[in-house]
Amino acid sequence: ADADDIKFKIRIQPRLDLGDHASADGSKYTTQQDLYIRRSRLEVVGRPTEDVLYILAVAEDRAGQRGATSGADLIYAFVDYRLTPSVEIRAGRVKLPFTRSGWLSSSRLLLIERSQTVGAAASALGSYITPHLALHGRLRQGTIGYSIALMDGLQPGDSDRLSRQTVSASDNPGSVARVEFSPDGWVEGRESEAHLGLGRHLTVAVNGALQNGIEFDTRTEDRRVLGGDLSFHQGGLSFQAEYLRVNRDDGAQFSPAGWYAQVGWYLSRLSLEPAARFESYAADLPGGSDVTRTYMAGLNWYRHGHDFKFMANIVHTRYQRGVRQVDGAASRTLLQLHNQVYF
Repeated sequence: ADADDIKFKIRIQPRLDLGDHASADGSKYTTQQDLYIRRSRLEVVGRPTEDVLYILAVAEDRAGQRGATSGADLIYAFVDYRLTPSVEIRAGRVKLPFTRSGWLSSSRLLLIERSQTVGAAASALGSYITPHLALHGRLRQGTIGYSIALMDGLQPGDSDRLSRQTVSASDNPGSVARVEFSPDGWVEGRESEAHLGLGRHLTVAVNGALQNGIEFDTRTEDRRVLGGDLSFHQGGLSFQAEYLRVNRDDGAQFSPAGWYAQVGWYLSRLSLEPAARFESYAADLPGGSDVTRTYMAGLNWYRHGHDFKFMANIVHTRYQRGVRQVDGAASRTLLQLHNQVYF
């Protein structure tokens, strides 16, 4: 390929978390700081022809974070072929096309971290970034978007985040689908939670995922992820809400579910954006008392758009007894400071 067809992108995200961290013995929260690199990434983006796009990306997440293991890994390796103006095929390792917040680039989030609800749903069928084959595109002048994908899903030996067990057998593939609807004139350009005062969009979407016959040592489970979202922005105002539910059918019918709503207002003269989010997530544990509520307030300063910005979030989380991370601690508060350099 010619050099003009290839672009190299580098992203670095330093991060400081100050506030309640679990003590060494896990018995209580103490005020501590944790300075680490939330994400460092090298991307190679190529477009050898108008109808072909490929991306390779190597990244390391949470380097130096307390209690985290990190290491560089190939996270994206895929090719996208445009067959017609409304039909494309994507093959390779990349994010699965469901949940709006999960699908969006972390470089364009309104608040520093995604919600717990999205994290739980995105990992319900194994890794969210995984090899898959997808058919996607847009219809009716772009007002209807669709994605259908087939992937391996949870496989033998995988550690399952929801059950906290290891998969012993799984012969069935997983599948996901997403459909988006927008009025004429309100179709989103590049998907983002922070449009920095440019343009407008209104999108309503539904999505789902399923995999049957996931076997653990003592039971077999069928899983379905169902959800929907609403996103809007006009000028500096942005709003987004999403609901996601995981149906775990193993005879007991556990269904962890949650929702969040967030709003931001971009002040163009100051390049500042105050933002807020509320989330409620119910883990649906056998003993009950399993709801986590999170309150977030943030302020973003865009020195050079998303290429060079600073973000500050205050995160206050309240735990019911069944989901407390530290016994006797019903809440936790963190101040998060985040910088992004993207070039």
